[in-house]
Amino acid sequence: IYLYDYRGFGLSGGRSTPQNAIDDFSAVIDTVTQRRFESQNGVVVFGQSLGAALAIAAVHQAKDNYPIKGVVLDSPFSNFRGIAKEKLEELRTPRVISSLLTLSIPEKPDLTQMIGELSPLPVLLFHGGQDRIVPSAHTIRIFEAAGSTANLWIEPDAGHIASLRNPALRDYFVEFLDKAFESKVAAD
Repeated sequence: IYLYDYRGFGLSGGRSTPQNAIDDFSAVIDTVTQRRFESQNGVVVFGQSLGAALAIAAVHQAKDNYPIKGVVLDSPFSNFRGIAKEKLEELRTPRVISSLLTLSIPEKPDLTQMIGELSPLPVLLFHGGQDRIVPSAHTIRIFEAAGSTANLWIEPDAGHIASLRNPALRDYFVEFLDKAFESKVAAD
């Protein structure tokens, strides 16, 4: 397991933008794949919330160069500009200000297009049905674009990034990992 802080968060300095956050995530994938043990035949990338959105873009960028066996996404949003617009509307920001602020958020990357281009890579998506931060409709859009190798679990009573509290989902997650590492989809 390899964990890191995004640029500008936790113990990492600097200022985060969507593109440099994606680049940082790609650098993590590069580091992990270079440092893995010979007995490891690949990696599964896991991201939560913003990290899930970044994981989609980073895996899309790295998929042809690394032995990625699967992607696990917890509570992803489907569009950077879209989630910003939703949050500004929740704050009841005046429409003129909201429109100007929303335009400052890049439309790209197109996460739904990118997830569709990851097929046949196995993808597991899960989301809390009571998530008030990122509505589960975002994960459903990602799932619909992901293709036939995607699996979706909406945990009805869970909030934001809280689905894994369900032991049945944890078991399903482990099964997904087992199947991903048995798969010959990604290059060994």
